[in-house]
Amino acid sequence: MKQDQSFKFYKVAAMCGHVGKRHYIPVDFAIKAEDAHEAAEKTRRIPRVKHNKKDAIISCEEISFEDYKILKDCNENDQFLKCRCRRDQLLIDGLTGRVLPYLDHEQRKRTFETREERIEYLLHREKIRRELDKTS
Repeated sequence: MKQDQSFKFYKVAAMCGHVGKRHYIPVDFAIKAEDAHEAAEKTRRIPRVKHNKKDAIISCEEISFEDYKILKDCNENDQFLKCRCRRDQLLIDGLTGRVLPYLDHEQRKRTFETREERIEYLLHREKIRRELDKTS
């Protein structure tokens, strides 16, 4: 398969649903896109990904073409992604072990011992945002 030079390959981890409002299953998707932002947008439109959560995309990282093919094959064999209804989902062995609780913003609030720790965290978070904006 010939690779198009304008596209890159990404592994995008997303929260998938249909396991309850306060729960999700993390799934890594293989996405071909021009940049990380486009890869995340494509992933949000995939069926089973939680669409009503702003933080449905857990992570997005660039991968090699070989890793892309491996992840694509893995997703094609994932029974959870093949389900068409709740009944099919209940027949999957070990699915409950993949289900994680969804912690909303209030539950994930960080607590800091000192003001300096909080400022250091906020500066670090802002630095990461600026780096992501540069790559977008």
